[in-house]
Amino acid sequence: MIERPRALLINSWLRGMGYINYEETKALSYSTVMPLGLIRLNLEGRERGGVVPRGSHEELLNEIEGELRDIRDMETGERVIKRIWRGERLYGPEAEGYPPDLIFEVEDGYTVDPWRLEEGVVAEASRPNDHERCGAFLIHGWERRRGELEIGEIHDIILSHLGLNP
Repeated sequence: MIERPRALLINSWLRGMGYINYEETKALSYSTVMPLGLIRLNLEGRERGGVVPRGSHEELLNEIEGELRDIRDMETGERVIKRIWRGERLYGPEAEGYPPDLIFEVEDGYTVDPWRLEEGVVAEASRPNDHERCGAFLIHGWERRRGELEIGEIHDIILSHLGLNP
């Protein structure tokens, strides 16, 4: 376990791997929901100026996913990536808008920083993670269901209690 927070400079990594360049950017991390990072392909027909053909996007996702799994912190030797998901699988085919193509979670002690472009891939974090992946959701007086809930069920419960039936 690392002692001070470290940041994965995801766009620096994408640039170093050749996915971000001036002529043809294939993938970009446009945001983060710490400790999760989000990667979006520059897909033809979806993005303005998209360069990744729809027929080859699965191959590119497989490639990026495999390379993400291999990222190590050169200072500590530790793996940086804990888990990776496909956006389509997490959000489903009926998702509104365009969910990210890849979502990844970093190991404890790391954060994701898509805004810093530096030579390295992992650096000292400018701030620690301020969100956790797991949490608790409590509603006083609601006894119909106990235990784990899917995110969609929580959404429906909140709307129901606000008088906005889903």
